[in-house]
Amino acid sequence: QFTGVSDSTVTANAISQPLPTVGTVTPLIPELSPTQTIYDGVTSLQSLNVNEAWNYSQGAGVIIAVIDSGVDMTLPQFQNNLLDGWNFLNNTANFTDQYGHGTAIAGVISAIAPDVKIIPLKVLDANGNGSIQNVIEAIRYAADMGAKVINLSLGADMSTLSQDAIDQLHQAIIYASNKGAVVVVAAGNAGDDISKYYPASFNEVLA
Repeated sequence: QFTGVSDSTVTANAISQPLPTVGTVTPLIPELSPTQTIYDGVTSLQSLNVNEAWNYSQGAGVIIAVIDSGVDMTLPQFQNNLLDGWNFLNNTANFTDQYGHGTAIAGVISAIAPDVKIIPLKVLDANGNGSIQNVIEAIRYAADMGAKVINLSLGADMSTLSQDAIDQLHQAIIYASNKGAVVVVAAGNAGDDISKYYPASFNEVLA
């Protein structure tokens, strides 16, 4: 139960994905053959020579929670990466992505670190919106499931949140941090001052 977070505060527009708007996300995960990796198809990662990091680690033994719009479970590139996830929108284990952004984020993560295990936690609907309460629950869930990295490529403008909601979100971040998780969050797409965005403005996150 999240007392103090009223229905008037927790609206579908409380979280915008990502900040402040999103455009199409499909080009991030191009059409691939079953034998191609996501790294093969994302030229921006190749231009950064991301594969050089593989000399140090490919993510074996690391669990990353992706709190987003879910993941497309049908892509063969994910078959060795996905762990059981959860859909906080309707409280089921079906985390099918109806928006595309979560699939893109999970795809980039698995391309950079092909041996990681990903827990897809769905909090955003087909329009890329969700409630702060579901985000709070997902952060705590991810920490309890042993995630060492919790990725939130989402955020909310502070003007849309009550102080109670901000405090509870902060407590969830602190909870995850105290359990050893690194919480990585979006800093927005517009180059704005992140002090007006949550959770990017919390000291405990990497934005």
